[in-house]
Amino acid sequence: MSKNDAFKQEAGFYRILFENIPIAIQINQLIFNETGEPVDYLLLDINHAAEKHFGFNREEIVGKRIKEIYSVVEKEWFTRYGQAVKAGKADRFEIYSEALGRWYDVQVIPLEGPDKFGIFYQDITELKNKEASEKKALIDRKIIEIEKEHYMRLAKEKAAWLQTIMDLIPAGVWISDPDGKVIMINKEAINMYRGGSSISDVPKEYNSYKIFLPDSDERIFFEPYPPKESVIGMVLDFERFDGTRGTMVASTEAISDKAGKIINYVAVAMDITTLRQAEKALEKSEKNALDLVEKLRQVDQNKNAFINRLSHELRNPLASIMMALELIEKTPSGSQQALKALDIVKRQSKLLKNLVDDLLDVTRITQNKVCLKKDVLEINNLVEKVIQDYQPQFIEKNVKLEFKSSLPIYMKADYSRLTQAIGNLLHNAAKFTNEDDLVIVSVAQDADCSEAVITVEDTGQGMDPKDQLNLFKPFMQADKPLGLRHEGLGLGLSIVKGIVEHHGGRVEAFSEGLGRGAKFTIRLPL
Repeated sequence: MSKNDAFKQEAGFYRILFENIPIAIQINQLIFNETGEPVDYLLLDINHAAEKHFGFNREEIVGKRIKEIYSVVEKEWFTRYGQAVKAGKADRFEIYSEALGRWYDVQVIPLEGPDKFGIFYQDITELKNKEASEKKALIDRKIIEIEKEHYMRLAKEKAAWLQTIMDLIPAGVWISDPDGKVIMINKEAINMYRGGSSISDVPKEYNSYKIFLPDSDERIFFEPYPPKESVIGMVLDFERFDGTRGTMVASTEAISDKAGKIINYVAVAMDITTLRQAEKALEKSEKNALDLVEKLRQVDQNKNAFINRLSHELRNPLASIMMALELIEKTPSGSQQALKALDIVKRQSKLLKNLVDDLLDVTRITQNKVCLKKDVLEINNLVEKVIQDYQPQFIEKNVKLEFKSSLPIYMKADYSRLTQAIGNLLHNAAKFTNEDDLVIVSVAQDADCSEAVITVEDTGQGMDPKDQLNLFKPFMQADKPLGLRHEGLGLGLSIVKGIVEHHGGRVEAFSEGLGRGAKFTIRLPL
């Protein structure tokens, strides 16, 4: 092997060592300003460990100045590097980077060539933090031990007479240390928490006490607080040691020494379980009474409105029928006028029949007397036929009606009742849309829920969100209960809901508000 080959092989060995050493290594060249002060350096080479430190590959940063990589580099780094390069001596130091918030152990080695140097460095932040934490913890422990011994001695001196005074108080009293550990209790506290259990009177048994926010299972845990943030008259639920619940009104206060350090917490509580139970019973009784009065008022209001609306809906067709019959009596049989009058009688009679049928349907639905005749049917075909039946209503109002079908969906359902439900939604859409509005009827399958989804969506009058809550109740319309703006008794959507629910499905209504259109969705299980 020639000397040249041997040199190349040795250089390769050094390169492998350079790349795989777990310590970050950089080969750099210092950059000085016009006064000879080091202000930056150029990265000539780095190893894998340095790549991890920078977060960049060698190809991305070699050839760049350090200030091109980090916008802020402390001056001390350049000063220490400059000193080592000018002196021609290696240097090792620990330095903190405020920009990175990290500590580093750095070794600088001057190299041959103008202003070239190498650095070995390691992140020692965790080591530094650990040393500081251990030192602080040691000091804190010594302070705590001294103070604890002092305060415990004082507490023992006063414990005897303090216990006597506490036992005379007709309320539960707890005294705890700064960590919330109970160190003294009185007889009333024992009686409150013991319940039917045989727990002893030892204070340590009461460290497992449980308190909750009123009427909930949300526990409250001890948290130290400044003396000025005491709690007065807070109502809380507590759990006795036999598992039963009670209610108390509690106050807490922190006790501090002359230096302001909290040495104890005192809690005083009265058991108001019996009072709270009576209060709840009274509140429930009052609420039930108010709810009943409101329901009766609403029922009476709906009854009067329904009678008024029903009278109006019956009077109009009956008046038309009576006028048509009088005209038939006065005109020759078979005349044009008589035929027109007869046609009026037929139309108005059909309207009356539809009103009665709707009333009967609602009655059957509310009394659960609807009998479904289920057969296998295809949803798209059914919906398309209903659309064909109702198309003239939309043509007459110049409202565009579109149908978006899906792949065939088969299910067992009552053809007539389902036709009635979808027809009611289309009739509703026709009633609440105006010229140039759009109604889209779509059929889809929700594979996740195994449901057929039928949607009727329009760009019409829309609904106030508060009206959507009662939309499917009998005798309600979207604009207002039994409003006179639109004909009908407001039974259509209630019938839709009943039919869909008897099929095991559900119907939903949504609108972003008045003038924003409405969307009705029927979901039927497959």
